Amino acid sequence: MKTPIQYKNQLTELGIDQIKTDGESQAEAENSLSQLAEILQHVKDIETSLNMDIHALRSQFQGRIGALSINQHHKSRVEEEQRVVEERDTKLAPYEEVKSQLQTLLAELEEKKANLEKLKTPGNN
Repeated sequence: MKTPIQYKNQLTELGIDQIKTDGESQAEAENSLSQLAEILQHVKDIETSLNMDIHALRSQFQGRIGALSINQHHKSRVEEEQRVVEERDTKLAPYEEVKSQLQTLLAELEEKKANLEKLKTPGNN
C-alpha cells in the first residue's frame, strides 16, 4: 500500500506540464499525442492502484467495526465504533484528496488529447 504522498509524487513525476497542445505542427502534435497516451496509461494505472488501496483501507476498518459486535457492552461498543469510524475517515481523507486531484488531471489530459487531435488533423495548420 502506498501513501498519498507517494501517489502525489508519482503524478508529479509524469511531466504532464511538458506536453504542449498549441502552436505545434502535425508531426509535433503526433509526437505529443504519443507521449500523452503513455501518460494517460500511467495515470489510469495509478488510479487503479489508488482505488485498490482505498478499498483495502475501507475493508480493514469494516472488519474492525464488525469485530466490535462481539463486545457485549452496548455503550462502549457504540463509542468504540464511532472512534473507529472517525479514524477511518481521517486515514481515508488524504487518499480521497489524491483521488479528486487525479480525476481533475484525467479531465485535463482528455482535453489536451482532444486539442492535439485537432492539430493532428490535416488542414488545421
